[in-house]
Amino acid sequence: MKQLLPHTPYKSGFGLLIIITAVAIISALGGGLVYVFNDEVSDFFTKPETQDTQKSDSEPANNPFPTRPPSEPQLPQEKSTLPQDDGAPITAPKVTTAGEWHGTFTVTSPAECVGIVGGWEANISDTNGIVGGNFTTDVGISGRVNGSRDGSTAQWSVGGGGSGVSFRGEIYGNTISGSFTGEECPVGGRTSGNFFGGRIVQ
Repeated sequence: MKQLLPHTPYKSGFGLLIIITAVAIISALGGGLVYVFNDEVSDFFTKPETQDTQKSDSEPANNPFPTRPPSEPQLPQEKSTLPQDDGAPITAPKVTTAGEWHGTFTVTSPAECVGIVGGWEANISDTNGIVGGNFTTDVGISGRVNGSRDGSTAQWSVGGGGSGVSFRGEIYGNTISGSFTGEECPVGGRTSGNFFGGRIVQ
């Protein structure tokens, strides 16, 4: 006949104590694991950003999109030295024959004298369209200038009689060009041709 062991209540209490201890250990380990997990997850999301930032400072990241360069400082713009438009009408420079002129002339007729080329110089005054001054050529003609100017058209003569010459030309700024009649050609009558001159600007 099987012998029954007497009931020992302390054994059941000991078993309950083991269970409670195990639960406490698991809870402690679980909390630690959660803390470690949270720490690792936090490092996963925060550390790569820091590492990328440090890497971008030291060496270019393997990024297919180039980083935007820092904006360059704006250089000071040069101020315009041109006069400002104040609405006033623009007036053309005053036309005058006054000044020191140097030029050339070319004979175009008569046929016997065609191609003769010479130089001329003049110091001309212009007082309200009345032209005066001194004139000379390198072929021996010289004398006082007497003439007039109407707008940009000027005409004057030097000397008189058969040895006199006359000029008629248009002024364009500091140049003048036109035609002339001159002294007698040895054969064929008075010479004529074209002339050109430039004003000496100081």
